[in-house]
Amino acid sequence: MYARTNKVVRVNFAGGILGLIFGSHRGKLETVINRENAEGWNLAEYIPDNPNLALLLIRLILLVLTLGLWTIATGYILVFERPINLTEVRSPRSGLRAEPKLTAK
Repeated sequence: MYARTNKVVRVNFAGGILGLIFGSHRGKLETVINRENAEGWNLAEYIPDNPNLALLLIRLILLVLTLGLWTIATGYILVFERPINLTEVRSPRSGLRAEPKLTAK
């Protein structure tokens, strides 16, 4: 019997002048996806990061303090999945429920 297990990876980018000059969104995404593919994970979904008001204020403060050189940029949340064999894997770390065993004494 087979099921799928998931893994979530957050990819952040640099903003500001340094992010414009040295940042490569494609390169960073390719690096993360290729690394996870080498470990047997397949990309199932990507979700654009939604910053809240507090994070936007922190970004603005960082941008002002660094004179426009650097800040945190909006990234992506990547959801990876891979199949697992339920008959071979029954551990608490995998997030799968193992059937309880009844014992009488």
